[in-house]
Amino acid sequence: MNFDRLWLLIKKFRYEIIAVFFTAYGMYLRFMRLAPRGFWEDELSSLGKLQGSFIPFWQRFNYTDFTYFPGEYIINWPFVFIFKTNKWGIAIPHILFTLLGFYLLYLICRRYFHSIFAWIATFALLAGHRDLIYHQLELRPYGVLATLGLAAFYFTEEIISKRYCLSLSRKILIGFSFIFIIIFQVYGAIVLFFTFIYFLLRESGERTFGDIFKHSYRFILVIIIIGLPMYLWYSVGSTQVYKDSGYFAYTFQYIPNPIVDFFGFIKSIFCNLIQINGLIGLKD
Repeated sequence: MNFDRLWLLIKKFRYEIIAVFFTAYGMYLRFMRLAPRGFWEDELSSLGKLQGSFIPFWQRFNYTDFTYFPGEYIINWPFVFIFKTNKWGIAIPHILFTLLGFYLLYLICRRYFHSIFAWIATFALLAGHRDLIYHQLELRPYGVLATLGLAAFYFTEEIISKRYCLSLSRKILIGFSFIFIIIFQVYGAIVLFFTFIYFLLRESGERTFGDIFKHSYRFILVIIIIGLPMYLWYSVGSTQVYKDSGYFAYTFQYIPNPIVDFFGFIKSIFCNLIQINGLIGLKD
């Protein structure tokens, strides 16, 4: 065996090796967590709404959780129809979206990172995050939101930054991605909105807002013209959305209020961001 050549290959593809290793490890942890579990109360509720004849997504309906947004329903209904109550078959859409999340993280790391330690730390965080291990493959929309957040981050920079000259097909792909994020779940539009704000503020350090909007206003207007009516359609008039939006008022139910307990707040945020218990094995 030519070890010099092997070393050169490892060195050349070191980032891809890190991505593949942690993706495989992260998926292993998620499969191991799913294996002994049955459907719990919220999943059984979602399963009940996914069974039966397909409900057209343009109708307002209580799609799988407290929102009326159909994205989670659209991706899961065919698999519930085929696999009935088989948890592994039903988990296929979330397995695919989890893999997509790892791939998007690879693209983002390739865009920003040039240090092998940054790659390892970032992929270790996603692969071993306790909450993602537990929730990403369950029959609820929240695990998919992590992937949609990565998609919003990756694509929004291409729309806002002047460094990218996008083809029409690329803009159409990004547009469909953004519309899906908006109609996936009520939090999708929030994720997309704040991602746009972040990149607008970041780009404003190098260009004027006028130059930024001149570069991207057509795309943004199209998304607003298409996405805003859809968002309003699924939310306005939905008493359930308004009722449960009260949860926003309980932001500090599980983490300390920074005005009352600043250090407790920082500790909660910091610990939630760096939970990598999965790296040393699953815990009950």
